[in-house]
Amino acid sequence: AAGPDYRRAPHLVTRIMRADVRRAKEVHGLYVLSYHSQLLARPEYVGVVADMARHLAADTSVWLATAHDVADWWKRRSLVEVEVRSVTGDHIELRVRNRGDRPLENVVVQASIPPGRQVQPGANVSTSDGVALVRLPRLAAGSRQSVRIALR
Repeated sequence: AAGPDYRRAPHLVTRIMRADVRRAKEVHGLYVLSYHSQLLARPEYVGVVADMARHLAADTSVWLATAHDVADWWKRRSLVEVEVRSVTGDHIELRVRNRGDRPLENVVVQASIPPGRQVQPGANVSTSDGVALVRLPRLAAGSRQSVRIALR
């Protein structure tokens, strides 16, 4: 968006950064606000960084985290195992296992929806682009949990 030999108007940099955040959210991705003082510490960009910080802090759907937090989350996520136990005309049965030594909060498990079927919405079940999303509020360390996704 900006660089030593390439400068854009601050309002354009803000627009680009907000669009980047929006795209990351659309795909449930990760947006890293990497602050490089040689690029964004110029007087004309100080307001851009402050605006982005306020924008992200005000968005309750955004997790503000350090690089360490993200690395820890990724490591713990890699210890979640999902096994499809059965798929029938009226449900998908999964077994979710936390192989880690710490509990996990707000785990989201994804399962492909069979062609021609729809997910029966529930308290912790939603869909996105043909995929069932199941939110598990807590998955204890070393535990297994069965999950049933109702289909119609």
